[in-house]
Amino acid sequence: MSAFPRSWLLPSATVAYVAFASWSATTGSLRWGALLVLPVAVALLWQRTDRLRRTALLPTAIPAVQGVGWGMALHLAARAGPAGRPAFDAAANLGAGVCTIAALIALASVTAPTGLITGHRAARSRDAAAFAAVLWGIAVALPGTRALWPGATLLDPLAIDYATMAAAIGSTLLLAASAGRMVLLRGLELGVGDRARGALTLSLTGALIAAAATLVDVAPPDRVLPTVLTGTALAVTWTCATRDPASVSMALRASLAIVLLGVPTALFTLWLARRAPDALGLVVLGGCAASLVAGLVARGVARPLGPESSRWLTAVHAAMDKALLPEPEAALRATLLELRRAEPMAEGRPELWRRDPAGVLHVDVAGYLHEASAEFPERILELALNEPERTLRAETLALLQVRQPELRPLLGWFESHRAATATALVDGDGPMGLLVMPRGARSAALSLEEARGLRALGDRATGLLSVSSAMARSRQRELAARHHAEHVESERAALAEALQAEERRRTAEAESSAEPLRSTAHGPASRMTIQEIEQLARAETRLVLVAPPGTDGRAWAAVFHLASPRRGEPFVSVDCASLRARSLENWEDPHNSPLKRSAGGTLVLEDPAALPADTQEGIAPLLLQHTGAIVVCSQRPLDLDDPEARLSKNLLRLLRGPHVTLPALADRAEDLQSLVLFELAAAGLRTRGEPLGIAPAALRILTEHTWPGNELELRALLRHAAARTAGPLVGVDDLLSMGLHATEPPGTPLPPPELPRRQRARRAPRSRL
Repeated sequence: MSAFPRSWLLPSATVAYVAFASWSATTGSLRWGALLVLPVAVALLWQRTDRLRRTALLPTAIPAVQGVGWGMALHLAARAGPAGRPAFDAAANLGAGVCTIAALIALASVTAPTGLITGHRAARSRDAAAFAAVLWGIAVALPGTRALWPGATLLDPLAIDYATMAAAIGSTLLLAASAGRMVLLRGLELGVGDRARGALTLSLTGALIAAAATLVDVAPPDRVLPTVLTGTALAVTWTCATRDPASVSMALRASLAIVLLGVPTALFTLWLARRAPDALGLVVLGGCAASLVAGLVARGVARPLGPESSRWLTAVHAAMDKALLPEPEAALRATLLELRRAEPMAEGRPELWRRDPAGVLHVDVAGYLHEASAEFPERILELALNEPERTLRAETLALLQVRQPELRPLLGWFESHRAATATALVDGDGPMGLLVMPRGARSAALSLEEARGLRALGDRATGLLSVSSAMARSRQRELAARHHAEHVESERAALAEALQAEERRRTAEAESSAEPLRSTAHGPASRMTIQEIEQLARAETRLVLVAPPGTDGRAWAAVFHLASPRRGEPFVSVDCASLRARSLENWEDPHNSPLKRSAGGTLVLEDPAALPADTQEGIAPLLLQHTGAIVVCSQRPLDLDDPEARLSKNLLRLLRGPHVTLPALADRAEDLQSLVLFELAAAGLRTRGEPLGIAPAALRILTEHTWPGNELELRALLRHAAARTAGPLVGVDDLLSMGLHATEPPGTPLPPPELPRRQRARRAPRSRL
């Protein structure tokens, strides 16, 4: 029910009063129509507008619609009366004036959706309505005065006609001017521009119809012009009051086609009927035929009247159909290809900007879909979400860039991409991207119908973009995983190379320690001992080497390490008689202790009995945590029951393992020659840069020596001899001078060992000198 159930009584009663007066003053069927139809129409209009407040009409335009309806009904009711009556002229002019003023107020009261553009203050001015009120006040006052005081005025009846015509012409121009001002000041506001352009078109069309009707002399100008004006005011008010501005553009194209074709046909038919009353039937038949033809061609005539020849709407609707293709990539390609037809000659192109992962999709001239990485314009998306139909336009930014300088970079983005609009794409999870349309040769402002089409297309393309985003993220994850795998593989290879290098370095240290033994061990005693050690190395992590005094236990321990599964791990040998080894702090160092350096490898303890008792007790729990093998070089077997053992019980328990007794040098007669030559070659290279040899007689002296100091004694003797001898061979005299005794006469000198080719090359120049 209406909020004001009796508000229609007064306007309906006034119309009924004028209609009854017309019915009383005239004869014919027209008076009955005015009396029976117009008051009821006003009452229905009053009630219907209240009901349509929430559906089809804007609440701010309800008074204007009611005013136009009442004014038009009053004007028609008065014109149903006899001509030349001042009272009826005053009532008719009052109705026309109310229609005009209501239409002008409706133009000034048009509201727009919220966005960057808030509307110009001058476009909301009601100065045109005030001026129209002055014009129609005069046009009503003149016949009203004559009607109230017919004998008291000397007013010429033509003055009333002139005043009516002047008010009608002025009001028509005011409607056109107000609509034009609205186009200039508010034409970029979505919805408002459609209403303003529709009002301007209807105003100009009404003016043309009024002029044509006057020229063909359909009726007197003082009756034709106000009547056409009321119809124009009604049409203008409808453009401002309808809730859906897009319906203005759609209805205007069809109505304009009918008006442009039908009105001239009707006017020409009326003019011809008045000029040839004898052929009235033939004229009417011809007019009907012409009207039929006009209706048939109206649709074709209406098509060019759309915005920019409807290229955008046609392209958008076609793209919406293509977006329904089942295959996402094909649908995207077909959609963008159809949108390209909106501006086929544009330098820019339709683009779909994806937010996550950031990228842009477009089609080339040949119709191939391309995808490229690009920085997503977050600020443009933010503004587009707050714009009507979620569409941000370059023309909006251009209009506001002076007052809002922060928008200039965004306008630069539009210009660099030659874009006209950017429509936000949103799904249930939030914003996903942008649909960007190129500017091309377009000069007209974007209509609301086009903006809604872009939004509808964006809603439909959101699903495609969602699939594209998911596929792009999948490809991105795949590429990231591949790059990560390649990076991990490169790191693994680098680490493996580093580990191999470290393993080679560690192995080289152990091989360097084992080289004197492996190069000289040819006799059965040494070979059997090496074989026994290598067998134990495969399964044992503890080994006790019982070494005679002076025996190089480190070399035998290196053989154990190289034969074990830990050959690539650290090999650390500790002389327990050294000052550093005797300090417990050295063993407790968390970074550089022997235990830390030999973790996972082999730790060699040479003569652990030389350690102080407190150090032995301190390293016992540390050795318990050692993760590698431990080799002990001791002059005595490790026996818990040995009363002369100088090791603590705890340390003995930890170090016990298989025992291997190393052969003394006196038991390795087969190895002595190789060992002597190896040591002399090394000593010669260190002191002279070339290896030394030994005379056979001198070698026999060394062979017959008992060597109680084993390798240590031999190595010291040979180094001393290498330092004393002046020639390339160590002779008997050199040995005798050091206290050794010869038992047989010297024989043929033993030649020095064959040198490697590189060393022979180094020696050759020296021999020539």
